[in-house]
This record gives sequence, C-alpha cells and structure tokens, in this order.
Amino acid sequence: MKKFLSVILSLIMLVSLVACLPQSDEAKAKAAVNDFLGAITTFNLDEAENYVSDPSVIPEEIRGFDVDSIMETLPAEFEPYADDFEDLINSMIDKFSEMFSYEITEVTPDENNYIVTVKIKYPDFENSNFEAIVDEMLTGEDYQALISELLGSGEIDLTSTQEEVIDALLPRIISMLQTAVDNLEITAIETEGYLAVTNVNGRWLIDASLSEF
Repeated sequence: MKKFLSVILSLIMLVSLVACLPQSDEAKAKAAVNDFLGAITTFNLDEAENYVSDPSVIPEEIRGFDVDSIMETLPAEFEPYADDFEDLINSMIDKFSEMFSYEITEVTPDENNYIVTVKIKYPDFENSNFEAIVDEMLTGEDYQALISELLGSGEIDLTSTQEEVIDALLPRIISMLQTAVDNLEITAIETEGYLAVTNVNGRWLIDASLSEF
C-alpha cells in the first residue's frame, strides 16, 4: 500500500512539474486564439475581450447577443417576467452556440507576430428568419387568435388595465417565442481565415487590423 501511494504521489508531482513548464510563444499565441474562439462560441463577450487588442474584432452579430445589454432594454412593465425573458434569450444563444465550431490548422511565425489559420463554422445570422417569425407572430393570425381567446375567456376586456393585459399576454407570448426558437431553422457558413496574434506588454492578443476573415 505504501509503495502504491508513493507511486501515485510521484505521478502527481510529475504532472505538476509538466504543468509548470513555460509555454513557447507559439503555444501562447495558439492558446490565445483557442480561448478567444471558445468564448465567442459561447457568446461570452466579456471573456472574449480579454484576448483582443481591439474589441472590434468581435463580430457585430455576436455583440447583439449580449444578455446583460438586452435585459437593460427591458421595459419596466415587463420586470416581473425578467427571468422568463432571460431564459428565452439564453435559449436562443444556446441554439446559435450549437452551430459554432472551429479548427486551428496552422500557426506560422511572422516577424513579431504569429498567424493562426482557422477553419470556422458559424450561424448565418443575416439570413436567419427569426425576426420575420416574430413580426408575423406579433401581428399575424396567431396573435389575433390569442387576443380573441383572452377576450372570450374574460381574462381581459375593454376595462382591463395595462398591467392586467400584460399579465395575461406576456406569459403566452413568451411561450410562443420559445416555440419559435425551438423550431428556428438556421443555416451555417463555413469559412477559413487567419487571426494575427501579437505580444502586447507580455500578453499575446489578437490584432484585428492584421487579421482576415
């Protein structure tokens, strides 16, 4: 038993020593790209910004999915349903996140930089039909049917206050939006480009001005 424990302790010490070995500059540059893309694929923008010299490298389409920013625009009247809205937003983010994948294919030194070539697959945000679905939902037959149902059941009427109408409508609208997210069909785009990584005060950061996608 003592010998067995001695072997285990030796292995632990060996692993610890290997973990403490200094990384090469190439490995650090590759790690910066891995960490950046890992954060992007989960829409963790605060984390992603830690790996870029200029946040403009982060696509505008992804910036639009910042949960905190979206929640800040929520009208005060909707506050009682803030958790439901946040769940809905996170559900959409998960839907898009599932479509992200990437592969680093090459790391090449270039003067004081490293050029990291990446194959990436991401959702086609521009051609996503979600906005059209929402517009149709809130102005089309489903919405009219919902209003008729609430009026017919007596849950709301012409004397209902704004708060009463919101309380009757919002849970159902959120449920309809969740269904739209679940049924959303999104195509993926596959492309290849490179990210230039440079040493800035001892940190390896992605330089958007030298990168191309």
